[in-house]
Amino acid sequence: MKQTIVLTIAVLLSACTLDGQAARKGAKLFARDTLGYTNPVINCQNVDSDNDGYVSCTVVDTGTEHREAIECSGAFSWNTGCRLATGKGR
Repeated sequence: MKQTIVLTIAVLLSACTLDGQAARKGAKLFARDTLGYTNPVINCQNVDSDNDGYVSCTVVDTGTEHREAIECSGAFSWNTGCRLATGKGR
């Protein structure tokens, strides 16, 4: 029983990490292709906290220090790609 609980927790934690990994990959492409950032630094959450299929990310262009809040699809989402953050709930 104890092993099952530990295994379940481990699987859930790794699934959360996959959302962040997928979002970071999309954010890098979005920053370069859409925002025109030449050297983007990406910071994404590991989970979709509001269950809308998107993970919150911040991208910074190190050359210009421009910063943008974006949302990128997680690993377990029907959504694809990234979009500018809508600012809902703020």
